[in-house]
Amino acid sequence: MQSTAFLARRPWLLIAFVVTSVAAVNGVAAGIAVALPELSATALEMIVELILVALAIALLTALRSWGRVGFRALIRLSDLRLYLLPLFPVLPAVPAAIVGITGMCFGEILYFLILACLIGLVEEVFFRGLILQALAARGLGGRRSFQASSLVQCIC
Repeated sequence: MQSTAFLARRPWLLIAFVVTSVAAVNGVAAGIAVALPELSATALEMIVELILVALAIALLTALRSWGRVGFRALIRLSDLRLYLLPLFPVLPAVPAAIVGITGMCFGEILYFLILACLIGLVEEVFFRGLILQALAARGLGGRRSFQASSLVQCIC
C-alpha cells in the first residue's frame, strides 16, 4: 500500500519510468535491428512485446495494482461468454480475411494474433491501467486523467 500512496502523490515518476522503459526497449531493439539485419522485424517486435509484458507484470505485482487496474476474478464462470460478444461483428469478415491472406500458413496467422494481443495488453496495462489510475488518484479528475494518459500514449 505504501507504493500505491507514493504513486498517488507522484504519478509523474511512474509516467517517466514507463515512457523511459518503452523508449529504452525500443531503442535497444532498433540497435539490434541494425546490428543483426538477418533478424526479421516481426521476430524483433515479438521480443520487444514480451519484454514489455514482463515489465508490466513486474510493475503490477510490485505495486499490488492488479485489481485496481481492472484485473479481477470472474464472479461466475458463465460471465466468460460476455467476452465473446465483441467477436460477433467480426466473424462474418474472417473468411474474407483468410482468403485475402492465403499466402500465410496457420502458424503465421497465429503468430500475428498473439503479437496483436501482446501489444494490446501492454498498452492497456501501461496507459489505461497504471498511468490513468495514478493520475486519477492524484485528483486530476476522470476527463483530465484520460487526456493526460492519452497524450503520454501518443508520445510513446
